Amino acid sequence: MPVFFFDWRFSNGRTLFATASNTPGKTSCHLLERLQRRLAVEHIPAMIVVQYPGYSYIRMHPRPDYVEDVLRCARDMGYGVVDEREPLSQIVQQSIAKLREHYVMSPSGTYGQMSAQGNALIASLIASHLPPLGRAKLALPMP
Repeated sequence: MPVFFFDWRFSNGRTLFATASNTPGKTSCHLLERLQRRLAVEHIPAMIVVQYPGYSYIRMHPRPDYVEDVLRCARDMGYGVVDEREPLSQIVQQSIAKLREHYVMSPSGTYGQMSAQGNALIASLIASHLPPLGRAKLALPMP
């Protein structure tokens, strides 16, 4: 199993990351199952948010099989699932320029993290999956 610095910005010289040969969908589902068992004890609902690299929309990459596996098992376990795939696929059908507005673009034209507009889209998708009463209840400070 190779060992490498996953990302030098997050490495302190002592932390090494190891790659593992596995089936990503099954591994993720197993971890979601473990988490769900712990959350269920306290009746804590959970949600997963699935995001994709910006270039995958331009290249018309289909959703990877392992992501399909994770979405299926998360739904089967009762997780709330927010998947940006459809909304951003609709945006890229309008124009590539509109898609680029949702990402911070590098000077060379590569897709970076989501922009404020992209973050607002994700936040609206998450909000649409929250129960109405959960959004309406606000904790007010004590006088």
